Amino acid sequence: MRVTVFTEESGIKLPEIKKWKNSLGRGRDIGKDKEIKALLEENNLSLPQHNIELEKRYREILQDYLRPARTMFAGMFTEVRDFKDNLSNYNISLYIISGRYGLLGEDEIIIPYVSNISSTNDIEILDKRTDFSQRILEKTTESNIVIILLPIQFISYLLTIDWFSLLNSNSTIVLVTSKHFKEKFSDMPNIKLLERKGVARMGSYNREEIISIIESVNE
Repeated sequence: MRVTVFTEESGIKLPEIKKWKNSLGRGRDIGKDKEIKALLEENNLSLPQHNIELEKRYREILQDYLRPARTMFAGMFTEVRDFKDNLSNYNISLYIISGRYGLLGEDEIIIPYVSNISSTNDIEILDKRTDFSQRILEKTTESNIVIILLPIQFISYLLTIDWFSLLNSNSTIVLVTSKHFKEKFSDMPNIKLLERKGVARMGSYNREEIISIIESVNE
């Protein structure tokens, strides 16, 4: 059985890697990081944002800060990473929507950057630049279960382009979002909507519910 999880980036990055505990600590706001800002200023570079055309140069300057995407993001992303890691007995893949890169696999090596996706307009621009919505569809083709942990503005945008109708109807789609979207999916029986509460991308209750769904599909 194949499970695929999609979530978004975090504004908090570069969590401390605690090798002796095999864990990650708290991250930082790259826009306020004095070391990174000074290093970039020495090389006449601004903070990395959407200027992907300068990626090679940034990788040279920030080589000591390069990391796999799964260890670049902190904050509420931690909840999703831990969820995925605790289900290691399943064939489960994690993908992250990044304001700089578009869709990232968790093991892709990236630089720390500043990004601010806060509206459906921002998401539309990102999709035109990176084609992330089509790339997600490609990643879900052979998935038995697709878990979507994205904020309201992403769901709103995907609804405007009728994206959900393109998902594999044979897959079980678990969508954690606002309950106000429930009517939008009433005619899609393969989509199970779980209510997102507060800032949690999943929440403890939904976490257990998702595990139950995975186990039931796996029977």
